[in-house]
Amino acid sequence: MSILCEFQMQLNNYIILCAGKGARLWPITQSIPKAMIRVLGMPVCGWIVKSIYENAKQIVIVVSTDNDGNKITEYLSDSPWKTKIKFVKQIDVSGTAKAILCAKELLNEDEPFVVLNGDTFAEPEFYKKINENIKSGNWFLMGKKVEDASSLGLLEIENGRLTGIVEKPVGKTNGIINTGCFYAPNKFWKCLENVKISVRAEYEATDAILEFCKENSMKVVEFAGYWNDVGYFWNYLDSNAFAMDKLMEEGILSELDKDAVIRGKVFVAKNSQIKAGTVIEGPVYIGPNCTIGPNATLRPYSFIEGNNHIGTGTEIKNSIVLENSDAHGAYIGDSIICSKVNLGAGTRIANLKFDESTITTKIKGKTIDSKRRKLGVVIGQGTKTGVNVSINCGVLIGNNCRIYPNNFVKTNLDNDTIFNTNE
Repeated sequence: MSILCEFQMQLNNYIILCAGKGARLWPITQSIPKAMIRVLGMPVCGWIVKSIYENAKQIVIVVSTDNDGNKITEYLSDSPWKTKIKFVKQIDVSGTAKAILCAKELLNEDEPFVVLNGDTFAEPEFYKKINENIKSGNWFLMGKKVEDASSLGLLEIENGRLTGIVEKPVGKTNGIINTGCFYAPNKFWKCLENVKISVRAEYEATDAILEFCKENSMKVVEFAGYWNDVGYFWNYLDSNAFAMDKLMEEGILSELDKDAVIRGKVFVAKNSQIKAGTVIEGPVYIGPNCTIGPNATLRPYSFIEGNNHIGTGTEIKNSIVLENSDAHGAYIGDSIICSKVNLGAGTRIANLKFDESTITTKIKGKTIDSKRRKLGVVIGQGTKTGVNVSINCGVLIGNNCRIYPNNFVKTNLDNDTIFNTNE
């Protein structure tokens, strides 16, 4: 066998599911689909495609039929990886089994394939491990050991083989969970086609996997490195922090005022200004066309995406500030500030309770415990705050809100809210 033929046999078919809405990440996903959430400035679906491209024969991207799907298609169609990508729209949105079946018509039915969720973030080693296990000749599912599996699928394993999946377990919440990534043969299509509607009124890929395991062996491959479901906004903060630690390049590509102080791992893109008296403690990322300071403070894990003005006296810590957002004399801690937000002078975001108990937030009508002692807020695209606004920890503020001066925001605000308790 020639070296070329051997290489060609190692090329794999991938199906990436990108039709999800990411409702738990509102208001971030009000403006962009979950698969387009940016880590170090690159959408998570881009990180996935970049990581698998070299070993891919073809990559089928399953997208929604609405504008969210169009945004993903437009981005990947103009990417360096477009030559191996095909797109299919998921018309029937009643579950992951239906989503995977959408790709069947674009693949050779005789060939195996890998399924990936397009809205998770993992280090490149995750995808290398997939390729290594494909070469082993086993069908497998990628698992990840976690301390809290309460919002995920906990795997039941015997002798390294999958025997069951418990969705959102109560009680025992630590163990190896389902990452949504698996490698299956062509006969798996039949399992998908035979899936019955679940108690959650969905056709679920996990049911097809369990049906497959009745007559076939599926190995569980535990991944010890970094993988994150990015289900909640604090997971997004974690993913960006990991990327800044491990994947961000260090470099100062703009001139600094002589009195600016830089410590640790820092990246500053071209055409940005770091003004006098500003202190930057890495890891910190500053994108292009930003003005930082004078006398601003960027503490570890501050991510400033680009075209931002972080003005005098502003302090930012472990937060993501997306493009075209500005802050003046503000405190931003453990928070996500979406695009085109303006924080008026004196805006303060709380990220710690007096009693130092864990911070909760209300998502889709349910109170969710972040299990974190320090956590701030999410402010949606286009929102503006007046001077001396205070925002309580765990609050979610929708898109295009207007918060008048001297107000204290204690609870979530819907999109387009005009908030003024001082009238």
